[in-house]
Formats: sequence, structure tokens, C-alpha cells
Amino acid sequence: MRQRRLVVCVVAVLAAVVGTAACGVGLAEQATGDFTVSLSTDPPVRAGEEPITVQIVPTGPEPAGDVEVLFHYYPFVHRVKDSLASPDEVVRVVPATPSSEGYRATLELDRPGPWKVAVRIIQAAKPDTIVYFTLHAEESPGAGDD
Repeated sequence: MRQRRLVVCVVAVLAAVVGTAACGVGLAEQATGDFTVSLSTDPPVRAGEEPITVQIVPTGPEPAGDVEVLFHYYPFVHRVKDSLASPDEVVRVVPATPSSEGYRATLELDRPGPWKVAVRIIQAAKPDTIVYFTLHAEESPGAGDD
């Protein structure tokens, strides 16, 4: 019985570590099989319209070629139990446009706090690559003033 509990605990810890490594939430730069993806903003990130830039660098010798980049984002709410998402938690999708720094889009962060951002890289004839980040939006200056 004791060995069984130990095995269950070890499996749970490994699953948590592998799950965190797979999505790499909260990192500014992450590597996938095909790309290194870097997310950048002008600090600090504030609630409101926030410009975001993502740089996508191929990890191999082949260039990335034609890619389409989408940002999927939503406010992150910690919950003990999962329930139906409220209208505030609906995922928003914004296409990114190529720029000299990478791919750029403006996210509408309508409240302070943590936001999950998924960068989706779409290439013809390949599965999509999705990399996850966490942004922490601060209160905008003057937000409480009337």
C-alpha cells in the first residue's frame, strides 16, 4: 500500500513538471521543436490596449517561410473547481502583422491581473505550433480617478 502511494505521488509530480515544461507558462522565451518564440512588451504591461511583439526564430537551418501568427488571450482566473466560463473569460483572438521586430498585435487587456496568451504559429502542411505565456497587467494610471 505504501509503495502504491509513493508511485502515485511520483507520477503526479512528474506529470506536473512535464506539464509545466510543455507549456512553459510565464516565460519570455520558449523553444519548441521548430522555433524559439520570444514575447516582448514595453514594461510595465498595463490594463488597456497593450502592444505585443513576438519574435519567431527557426531552431533548425531551414527558414520559417510563410507563417501566420495569431494571439489567443484571456484573463486568467484561479479556481479551485472548474466551472463554466463566465463571459469575461472568453478567449479573444487577434491576428499579428509582420513588422521589422517580428509579428505585432495590440491586445485589449480590459482589467488588471494575470492574462494567458497563446501564440499560434500556422504554417502550410505542418501542424500548428502553440506556445503559452502569462502576462501580468498592472492597473492603468488614473483608472480609479473620477
